[in-house]
Amino acid sequence: MKVKEIHFVYFLIFLHAIATLFTGFFKFSIFNPGPIRGVIVFSFVVYFIFNRFNFKDHFNFFIVLFLLYFGFLSFLSDSLYLYTGFFISLMMFPIGFYYFNSVDKLYRLSYIFCIILLTFIIYIFVSNIFKLGSSDYLEDSFYFGEGRVNITKTMIILLFSAPIYLYLETNKSRKRIALFIYLIGFFVCLIGIKRTVLVNLFLGPIIYFLLGPSSNKFFKYLIVFIVLSIPFFYYFSDVFIQRFEAREQVTSLSESRFEEEARYSEFFMVMDSFINGGLIHKFFGSYLFNDTEFFNTSRMLHIDYMVILNGAGIIGILFWFFHLFLLLGIKNSFSRLSLKSDFYKILNSVFWMCLTAQVLISISGTIYSIDFRSFVLLLFGAILRNLKEMCLPVSYNKS
Repeated sequence: MKVKEIHFVYFLIFLHAIATLFTGFFKFSIFNPGPIRGVIVFSFVVYFIFNRFNFKDHFNFFIVLFLLYFGFLSFLSDSLYLYTGFFISLMMFPIGFYYFNSVDKLYRLSYIFCIILLTFIIYIFVSNIFKLGSSDYLEDSFYFGEGRVNITKTMIILLFSAPIYLYLETNKSRKRIALFIYLIGFFVCLIGIKRTVLVNLFLGPIIYFLLGPSSNKFFKYLIVFIVLSIPFFYYFSDVFIQRFEAREQVTSLSESRFEEEARYSEFFMVMDSFINGGLIHKFFGSYLFNDTEFFNTSRMLHIDYMVILNGAGIIGILFWFFHLFLLLGIKNSFSRLSLKSDFYKILNSVFWMCLTAQVLISISGTIYSIDFRSFVLLLFGAILRNLKEMCLPVSYNKS
């Protein structure tokens, strides 16, 4: 029975990817993969809660409190539809922790992430051939399809799973192909020039170098990466420079410039509301996931921290940071018991890379992104479960 269930989990992962890529093409159609994804994944999550969810686990109990608090506020704010996406993505952690309970299953998850990254690359390649979707920041320079440049946020998590796959893959041909896929994915994210993504592209390798298993292997992959990068730099350096200069052009009144200014203004807007609001607003917030009505504007808040502070108050923002600290605490509790093998160091480095990505990309907004949050929390669950399994023989021997 569990084998069939995990196969369905694999299907849900691909369903997230399909919805990310094609929702924009079916905005007003009954065939829109976004709502279809929502119904299917939500149904599975409900099944998981009633049949597999361990309410006695401390972190799972915290998730229940987190979801109940946000759910109650969303009900009062008439925003249960948007809350559903938040609910689904947060539940991916216990799903990942439950189903990916072995190295073999973690290998399959990393393999699926690699396939999805390839799918994203093919989608973007086709989008540039037929000029589909939008070319953000500079017209007719580089197309990201209907997923727009925000697709690179999700690609970061897929890229950061690379050390796991490359370590566990024993087939040399597949490993070479995967390296090429990760390389192209890296450059696609680079061309996207989304700032939080660029920062993560810079910090990710540094984190892996500091926490990873072998500096020799790191430099080996780095040399291969540099050699393979030469043709990409040759063909796409002009595109990158043009797009970067277009983004930095402060005199432009383009949509991207307006969006940038709006992100600055929303910080002061929310802080002004927080300072001048009453105690109820300060502690419990107002209109969670429905800030357009609260501020009487057509633009939603984008920064995760502002969405939560304004919508759920001090209690909500504490819930948000505490769930990240709890993940770190769980990881550290397993770390104290586990042997510091190369595989542990890889899982530890990928954990920190993804945690850094979550914290930084929250500045540009992830709370409404079901795919990004689902992938990162699913990976967190799988990593922590495998760290736990690594601890079991060690803790047994010590007892």
